[in-house]
Amino acid sequence: MWMNEVYFQKGMNDILYAEDGREYIDLHTGFGAVILGHSNPNITPVLKDQVNKVWTTARQASRVVEDAQEAIKNFLPPGLVPTVFGSSGLEAAEFA
Repeated sequence: MWMNEVYFQKGMNDILYAEDGREYIDLHTGFGAVILGHSNPNITPVLKDQVNKVWTTARQASRVVEDAQEAIKNFLPPGLVPTVFGSSGLEAAEFA
């Protein structure tokens, strides 16, 4: 183990739990999806259900993408609309 290195064994929403039992607030949103929380009980069943259907369709149209865009559109202030989902921050910057 490197000096001051921490090994996480599990997470729940925005809290990470280290092997030694200490708790940390996870401030790293890496890979986009983690911003929704680790083991989030409201999201985990939905993700498991979707994984059993289709994982990805790239840029092909799908009901899941349309539903997600509609949910985001309803969340955003009037006049702001999502146009396309990117698979990474670099891709989002390129689209912008």
